[in-house]
Amino acid sequence: MRKALRECPMKRALICCTATVACLMSFVCSSGAAEPITTIREVRALFEDELFDMAYTVHTDKGRYAEALKVAEQAVKALPVDREWRRKAA
Repeated sequence: MRKALRECPMKRALICCTATVACLMSFVCSSGAAEPITTIREVRALFEDELFDMAYTVHTDKGRYAEALKVAEQAVKALPVDREWRRKAA
């Protein structure tokens, strides 16, 4: 696992961000300000749109339109109500 994290800085950043958000949300929720996020899946959902957007932007900037389309299609599957991703995937 550690070797995989060293080889992929995006995974390492996602895990760090996920842990940070989970910690912050548990702190905020303990004061009764909001509903607690109880699963890692719910925390990851907060970041999915940003990750898809970053990947899509990188691929389009480098002229890799086939890869950008794949990212957009994955985003539509993960976020089916998002009109912007549907437009990008069309």
